[in-house]
Amino acid sequence: MKNQMKKILALSLSFIMLLAMLTACASETPQTDPGSASAQGNSQIPDGDESEPENEDDGLPAGIDWTTHETFSWWINSSANDYYAGYSDNSVIKYLEEKFNVSFEFEEPVSGTEFDAISLMFGTGQYTDLVAMNQYLGSWDELLEDGVIVDIADYLDYMPNLSARMEADPGFKAHLYNDDGQILSINSYPEESRKSWCGLVYRRDILEEMTGGNVQFPSGKDEPETIEDWEYMLPLFKEYFENLGLVEYAPFILPYNGYFGFGEMADSFGIAYNFYVDETTVYFGAAEDGWREYLTKMNEWYKAGYIYQDFASRTQDMFFQPNPALLYGNAAGIWMGMLSHLGSAMSDPESDVVYDVRPLKSPVAEGRTVADQLKRNTPPSQGTGLNYIVTTACKNPEKLLAILDYMYSDEGGMLTAYGLTRDQIPAGDTIYKANDLDEGTYWFDENDNFIYNPLMDAAGGNLSSANFAGEKIPGYIRNSYGNMMASDEMKNAYDKWCGSDDLTVKMSLPDISATEEEKEATLGIEVELFNYTMEMTPKFIVGTESLDDESWNNYLAQLEAFGLSLMLETNQARYDRYLSR
Repeated sequence: MKNQMKKILALSLSFIMLLAMLTACASETPQTDPGSASAQGNSQIPDGDESEPENEDDGLPAGIDWTTHETFSWWINSSANDYYAGYSDNSVIKYLEEKFNVSFEFEEPVSGTEFDAISLMFGTGQYTDLVAMNQYLGSWDELLEDGVIVDIADYLDYMPNLSARMEADPGFKAHLYNDDGQILSINSYPEESRKSWCGLVYRRDILEEMTGGNVQFPSGKDEPETIEDWEYMLPLFKEYFENLGLVEYAPFILPYNGYFGFGEMADSFGIAYNFYVDETTVYFGAAEDGWREYLTKMNEWYKAGYIYQDFASRTQDMFFQPNPALLYGNAAGIWMGMLSHLGSAMSDPESDVVYDVRPLKSPVAEGRTVADQLKRNTPPSQGTGLNYIVTTACKNPEKLLAILDYMYSDEGGMLTAYGLTRDQIPAGDTIYKANDLDEGTYWFDENDNFIYNPLMDAAGGNLSSANFAGEKIPGYIRNSYGNMMASDEMKNAYDKWCGSDDLTVKMSLPDISATEEEKEATLGIEVELFNYTMEMTPKFIVGTESLDDESWNNYLAQLEAFGLSLMLETNQARYDRYLSR
């Protein structure tokens, strides 16, 4: 039963954190130059060159025997795509094999079986040298105690690039180390936070039609920014749909659980729905007064017919694609949308209606400011991508970690973010050639301008950029060039969805470790809190549960009965230790 509860806890936490980990916003790049002589394998992009050159000494770190060919095994989630069947065929992997005189053998479970497959692998003791741990629900501490995990901190002499990244960004160092001074896993460090691919959107064309082209938000802004602005929009959406004679429509679509995973709308009232940090203090948003304010406003809008009346039943909808029939059927006004929804992209060519979908800020409630809102994105210091451990099955961890360290160099950061230049394509490669990428995925022109191959989807082509880069390999992600290439429409969306991040200190609770005693004491509490708030939030919104003082106090009492105070105390202690790393 105890193990079952651990699995339930881990799965629920993975779901909770998934939404907060999907995106990221800007941060400084390290000031320490990882391309110094001590960081062999690193190189800067020269002015006017078409590609990044090899190092003067061919870039192989000292202290390692590179003349002996070795093979390393690697467990990773399924990589099958339209271009190759497994990650062993990824061209960046082929480049690394050629550069470092090694081979990588991949174990990739069938998609959908990852959770069972990785548990079975550790259970049999036949684990690979390198393991992507994102699907593992068991105890990392037990793996460490059983002698499965290598402490990467013992091998930092072979990882000067990673060390330089940590020294330049103490937050990244705190992220990688645990409370005992160990580094049990590594993941990728983006140069700039990854920009949001989804956020609130609204139908501007409806407002233009309903006002005769004279949209006037109460805030005086060109775009809606306050709750008052929303209360100007919502009745117009409702009237528009009723004029069309629609029976089912949605001025505003909430997710089935009644809140958005990135904090939109709830942070209009100064809180997040889950555990979050305000400066150095940990809070549980769903127990704060701001949460009651949020629920009260949503209940008011629901009763007025502004919120989709059947939202709580749409449990199968993706949060970023709620009720497609309404979205594409000219029956929705505001929803959580994607970059691909913007502009006229959703218009039906057989209809006279031309959509004008625009990105939308999370509104600010009366008496609040953007400083009360939540950071939309995880900062670069908390890393991104797959978390990898090196296991004690590895016979030469020095060499494996030295290769991975190369990926934390500037040159490695180009490989993870974009792929290979013409000169880096390994001999015998078939993937780039089969897709007409003989010139590589990118190059630099005579004026030092970054040029993405127009065949790549990020440049308007049809080839999936991620599959031709080393995205699944831990390392530095030099993503600033890609961010600069974004269209004006995309940059406007980024600004609306996460442009206020620098103005607030509130953020979701980072990945913090717990002692065995803390785990034992709080086992199951977070699951209980999560499930209860998931149950009660829709009830409060639709009105089957009152928000009067008696009902609200009963709700808070139940949270306390589940162990809220203990969970807050424990999370505060964990966060304090995190800050002191």
